[in-house]
Amino acid sequence: MSCPPIVRPRLFYQLLVGALCLAKTNALAQNISFPTAIEPDTVECERPGPAKFSAALAQGDFLAAVTLAETEAELWWSQAVTQVIWQSGSDGGFPQPPEDAGALPWTEVEYAYAWSRGDYARIGRIKGADRNDAFPRMATAWAEGSRTPTFAFPDSTVSVPMRISSGKNPLVEVKVNGVSHWFWVDTGAGVTVLSSRIAQAVGIAPLGGYAEIGTSTRHRVWGRPAVIDSLEIGGFCARNQPAVILRKRDLALRLFGIPLLRIDGIVGWPLLRELDVELNVPGRTLTLRPSQPDPADSPQIGWYWQPFVEVATPPGCTLRLKLDTGSAKTFFHPSAYPKLGVVPRNQTRTLRTGVGATKLMRTDQLERVRLVLGEQLVEMAAAEGFPEEPNAKEELMRFDGVIGQDILGRGTVRIDFRNRRFRFFREAR
Repeated sequence: MSCPPIVRPRLFYQLLVGALCLAKTNALAQNISFPTAIEPDTVECERPGPAKFSAALAQGDFLAAVTLAETEAELWWSQAVTQVIWQSGSDGGFPQPPEDAGALPWTEVEYAYAWSRGDYARIGRIKGADRNDAFPRMATAWAEGSRTPTFAFPDSTVSVPMRISSGKNPLVEVKVNGVSHWFWVDTGAGVTVLSSRIAQAVGIAPLGGYAEIGTSTRHRVWGRPAVIDSLEIGGFCARNQPAVILRKRDLALRLFGIPLLRIDGIVGWPLLRELDVELNVPGRTLTLRPSQPDPADSPQIGWYWQPFVEVATPPGCTLRLKLDTGSAKTFFHPSAYPKLGVVPRNQTRTLRTGVGATKLMRTDQLERVRLVLGEQLVEMAAAEGFPEEPNAKEELMRFDGVIGQDILGRGTVRIDFRNRRFRFFREAR
């Protein structure tokens, strides 16, 4: 007769914390409503920000610096930044700096320019790029081992079923070198990702050694560059796609070391940005179209290492939020609080889950957060703020938070990045 299993107190506590955090995530999602009208706020929008170009640059707020440029060098630099962020202007190449450019951060902007266009060979030639950083090393490997990426559609539109994971992430069936797997659809992923288990099974070999990569929880994982010969979604086929192979133990969502969700792979932003993508989570459908030249008169979506949208608030402010379909929750940084007209009620700790690790992090509790996303009014009875501001000098762009699946999953999201178009809308009920 075997003995009954022993439930260790530490393990029991960890599972209990995980269950409570998951329940909290679901409760926050249920606190979101979509009113037909929001009463104007009596609080005037506070507009904190730098007053000079040099101050904006020191803070890493590139968009603010663009509006404050005065000298010839500053105006040329601003032209380059605008071309990167809004994909505007002709694509005749990166504008060369004038002789008096001085200490302006041309290297960072040229690096982003090359990455946004998939010009990996250029990244290897940029003077001053950090060769110890993971992505320049991977870009060099992609440039040496890759053929030109191509896209093929069977007709004008491809629609396929989606699944939603227990972590609220949209998944779609893909064929990697002809073999079917379910991948996340994640606009917040800077590259398309393969599990080492899947890569080995479909015959995709790494192009180089391991490089250390950061994640949303600031946990470091190890990845190797690779090229996917063929990735199919429905009748759509992408060939010769740069990717990263992550160790299978890292490509999982874990609770205190316990694997909760295995991830076969991630369809990341470098692939999604080339398409006209529509995610209908309530209808469990992903629609792909070729991006036809039809740029929006006014840009509705931008990019600086992550796609972002600008969202209005009733006090008349503008929030810059990362667009992350891989994030279960929307959250804000302290820079957003005065723009939202809210004051944190108290602090607590919440579980933040990402690739390779889960962390308990301090969060501010916010009440009655109101947004205008496109033409859609959104009201959050409760929301979370992360009191630790992101390092603007590392990101080289100041963001006010992240908009995630608790809002995006309640409607249909359409992204046509090459035409600078973004739309969120809810089906009539």
